[in-house]
Amino acid sequence: MRRIAFIIAIFCIALIIILMHSLPIVSISSVDELDELELKTRVFISGVVDGEREFGEFRILEVNGVTLTCECPGKYLGKDINVMGIVGEFNGKKQVNVLRMNYQNI
Repeated sequence: MRRIAFIIAIFCIALIIILMHSLPIVSISSVDELDELELKTRVFISGVVDGEREFGEFRILEVNGVTLTCECPGKYLGKDINVMGIVGEFNGKKQVNVLRMNYQNI
């Protein structure tokens, strides 16, 4: 009986992973486009970091007026970044919680 439950659990976890990867990714370039999206939508943003605030390992970045939050080390101000994240909300404002980020120096 335990083996059957284990097999069903593994199957369900695999199904959830497949469904998560099949969700569409929306490319945005401004805060106006972000405001139109629903929470938990996967988004892609690219641009130069205009502002940066740090709280230890936690950072708040500004790209094209869009607020990005991440737990990432290093300095990103002035760097060209590509971000994949999820739309979230804090204090009534929408922001993007970073899942993956690539950057280049300008």
